[in-house]
Amino acid sequence: MKPSTIALLLAAIALSSCQAASEDEVETVNLDVEQAEQIPTDPDVDHIEFDIARVGNTLYLCWAQQRDGEATHDIYFTTGNAGTDLSGGAERVTNTTADSRNPRLAVNSDGDVAVVWEEGTSPSRSINMAERDAVTTNFGAASEVVDDSDDNENPHCHYDDLDTLHVVWDEGGDIFYRRRPDGGSMAATITLSSSAGTDAINATVTSDDTGNVYVAWRHTIAGGFLVITAAASDNNGQAGSFVILDQLAVPALSLGMYEPHIARASDDGQFYVAYRIGNSDERRIRVSKFTSFGVTLLFSRDVHTDSSSDPTGSSPHIVTRTESGTTQVYVAWEDDGEIKARASHDEGGSFGATATVSDAYSNSSSNAGPRIVAGEDEAFIVWDGADTTASSNRAGFLAEGEYETSS
Repeated sequence: MKPSTIALLLAAIALSSCQAASEDEVETVNLDVEQAEQIPTDPDVDHIEFDIARVGNTLYLCWAQQRDGEATHDIYFTTGNAGTDLSGGAERVTNTTADSRNPRLAVNSDGDVAVVWEEGTSPSRSINMAERDAVTTNFGAASEVVDDSDDNENPHCHYDDLDTLHVVWDEGGDIFYRRRPDGGSMAATITLSSSAGTDAINATVTSDDTGNVYVAWRHTIAGGFLVITAAASDNNGQAGSFVILDQLAVPALSLGMYEPHIARASDDGQFYVAYRIGNSDERRIRVSKFTSFGVTLLFSRDVHTDSSSDPTGSSPHIVTRTESGTTQVYVAWEDDGEIKARASHDEGGSFGATATVSDAYSNSSSNAGPRIVAGEDEAFIVWDGADTTASSNRAGFLAEGEYETSS
């Protein structure tokens, strides 16, 4: 690690202090969820692995769609204003003979879209990317973030406030990262994972208002314990600027921690992580907030606790937005085939009631892969589940949850 970075971290620790609870009355925010829109309304093939982004009043969605009569998939995309019908007009992003899976998207300040995905089948998968121009509304040709000479998987991407694109993925138990400045070209690949453990997987990436970059992932350490590892860069992800935190300050190892997802906070050096934690006796979805570039834990909140059902399968998803200088936090997760969500408008200090987003569907135990985005008045949650018609094919579901506050 660079001495200047170590000094910065030490200074941050010395100056940091836990945030005091506000004396003002806190309003609890609940999500009043309307019946979801099905995408498409009558699927003749599976539609899976949805992702969603929101810029202003515009929603952007992508997913993997099975090719007719085949076991392979293409990536599809659609966009439209929040609250409008998005079940039609999907655009095909890929058109190859390879299997295209696990898409993730990010949108910059101009409305340009980047979609990354896995291309091919194990043990030879590349991470590919295609970009859609906001003016022409066309996708360009796909390019490789990393080729298929190894088995690359689980991509995630993020645009920061300066429209620098950040991409992470895992391969062979290690985490890898690349960045591309606005108007520039992709920088060389950086290996982020720690030598203190093995089997690093499922990385996600975010940034804060000043351009610091944060990555979190699951790691296995000595004794087979599963922990959350993070990397922090005080120089926008440039080579040599990342500090690896072998284990974030989260609770007892005996519980095990799974599938972390990272989100930005409104203050310099801070971020949130949502993750599954549990063993055979107790299972939780937890949100933790960190400061000092991940060195210091500010607090943890359990948004779901259950000793009888298992929130397994897909990762919890967390997003944040800033309103009048305050970070609002939104979390969605899968619980025994049901999709649930909660919201906080006080930096994660308190969360409203749990909304069972997928309640309106007869095939309720089949739901998976929730992703959530938020606006000024409402949040949108997308996931995939069994078609509500007689078909057995999987479809996407997009639900809107309006904010309801109570003291």
